[in-house]
Amino acid sequence: MNSLKASTKLAIAHDTNDRQAFLESLKLLGDLPLIHKIGLKMLPRLEKSDWKLFQDKEIFVDAKLHDIPSQVSDAVKAYGEWGAKYLTVHLSGGKQMLTEAQKAASTYNLQLLGVSILTSLTDADLLDIGFQQTQASVEKLIKLGKNSGLNSFVMSAQEVSSIKKIYPDVYCVTPGISLEGESKQSDQNRTASIQEAVQAGSDMLVVGRAILKAPKPYLAAKRALELIASCS
Repeated sequence: MNSLKASTKLAIAHDTNDRQAFLESLKLLGDLPLIHKIGLKMLPRLEKSDWKLFQDKEIFVDAKLHDIPSQVSDAVKAYGEWGAKYLTVHLSGGKQMLTEAQKAASTYNLQLLGVSILTSLTDADLLDIGFQQTQASVEKLIKLGKNSGLNSFVMSAQEVSSIKKIYPDVYCVTPGISLEGESKQSDQNRTASIQEAVQAGSDMLVVGRAILKAPKPYLAAKRALELIASCS
């Protein structure tokens, strides 16, 4: 494929606590077909007026909501009203929370993403907190999400192919994606390259520092899009 608009999407993780730097990055990358992910560092620093700047962007709110059902439902509505396109919730919040969150999201053009197991966690970490090992935990949580009305999920690239075999129609979002020649990030354990993730069946790849900290972020993002297109 020659087009940058491949079937697999690219999300840029704006994991910064500098609001001005975030807004400048958003402007710099503005004409590329990207999704812009806003995480916990930036969300509290945004002003309500900033959301007006996002109206022509696909905004991915990575809030990882996990609370009692009514709290999560109200938070989903708030982000829907502000114009978010994607929003994360923890699948471990349980069926009632997920069902009510999905019901709230369906009122807006908001795609709810169920977070399975964070890419920072290892099998040993999961056992420490009372979970099964990674693959079994991911499968169990996604089954819960499906039974709660969700169809989009966050997992590492290592789990995507097996999940697609069980649920061919699910939408898979994969963080922990590295670019060519990039060293492993210290807070990510289950990582993959762009090629590995696309070949596994990922529908959206999340890349952050490798692009935003590059000498020329625009060219790095464009190159990542070209790699995705060539693999699609």
